[in-house]
Parts: sequence; structure tokens; C-alpha cells
Amino acid sequence: MTDQFNRKELSLLKYHRAKLKNEEYLDDKEGLTTINIIGVTGDDGKIYNVPGYDKGKRLTEKEARDRAAKIGFSNYPSYNTGKASNVAARKLHKVIEADARQFRSAMKRNKRGLDRST
Repeated sequence: MTDQFNRKELSLLKYHRAKLKNEEYLDDKEGLTTINIIGVTGDDGKIYNVPGYDKGKRLTEKEARDRAAKIGFSNYPSYNTGKASNVAARKLHKVIEADARQFRSAMKRNKRGLDRST
């Protein structure tokens, strides 16, 4: 399933999975997020898909862009159009959502296991 992604898109997926593994996520009214991919325009006019979640909070587009600029836009997947960026983000999001469902299911199983042991 991940063979449809390029190296930089896979790095976003790896970022997301590392956040899940370390239980660094936000579960709010908008749902569970570890990455919240946002498309931002780089200095070169290309659209970059970057994490819009960091340190326990959802970032504004400006915060996400500033963070990506500091890290370096070259570390993120880029697209010539917003449409291409959105298509790529939706493909990644399908995998991310599947991971989130699996994660929540595991968390429920663990909680039930803990509840039974008390």
C-alpha cells in the first residue's frame, strides 16, 4: 500500500507513525491527529505538504509554513498545483486514518485489559 508514495511522502507517513508509537497525538473534536497535513506555498511557488501538528497542538497555516521553512522545504513533498497537493494528501490520509482506527482499537483493548485487572 505504501508503494504508491514517493520518498518524501513516506517521510510524512513515518513521522505520523512515530508520533503514534510515542503516543504523541491530539484527540479533539476534529479527531485524532499526529500530523494534520497542511499544504503551504514555499518561496519557490510550489505547494508543500507539511505537518500541521506539533508539540500537542494544531498549527495555523502560518505556523506550519514557518516551521517547515525553518526545517527546510526540501524535506517535504512538493507539488506544482494545489490540486496535486490535495490528491497526494488524501492518499496519505487514507493510510493515516487506517492507522488511527487500528491505534484506537488497540487502546480500547488495552484499557479493557487494565479494567479487568483491577
